[in-house]
Amino acid sequence: MPNDFFNDIKDKDILFSFEGVVTRPWLDTFYHQLDSNFENQIEDVKLKKRVNYILLESLQNLFHHAEKMQVDAQHENHSASRCVVYRMNENDFRIVTENVILNSQIDTLQHKIDFLNSMSCDQLKIYYQEMLNKNQMSAKGGAGLGLIEMARKSGKQIEYSFQKMDDKLSRFSLAITISSSKN
Repeated sequence: MPNDFFNDIKDKDILFSFEGVVTRPWLDTFYHQLDSNFENQIEDVKLKKRVNYILLESLQNLFHHAEKMQVDAQHENHSASRCVVYRMNENDFRIVTENVILNSQIDTLQHKIDFLNSMSCDQLKIYYQEMLNKNQMSAKGGAGLGLIEMARKSGKQIEYSFQKMDDKLSRFSLAITISSSKN
């Protein structure tokens, strides 16, 4: 059974929560308020910057990569994405996202995350530079750098799960832990 990262948030100090469809206007508004996010919740400036960066990248991923669907009675709640940021303890924060993807995307995404998880921080830095120099854009408009940067900035393994909804769609959950010490 896939891990439901959202079950892990019971009794946690939730700093940010969102459920719905991420739109460009909402994302733009959120971006302009980014500096004030967690102003009183995270005192360590470097940690706050890393949490903000990974949160913004996570929300951009929801905007660009969540499968857009026709909403009908069968899939009424499936087009919504979820994101939550919570404090695990004094120095550790966790960002969890969930969105719908096509089943045909699972193997590629799983391979990419496993590949990133197999790398050291130095290897991630080199790989990031290589991908940046390739300057290739995906069909959805990204250069594929977001997951690499999230892995680099968190310094932790990216956790994920897939939960099949039907023969066409799955829910993709992603969990990233950010600590005051990167390792």
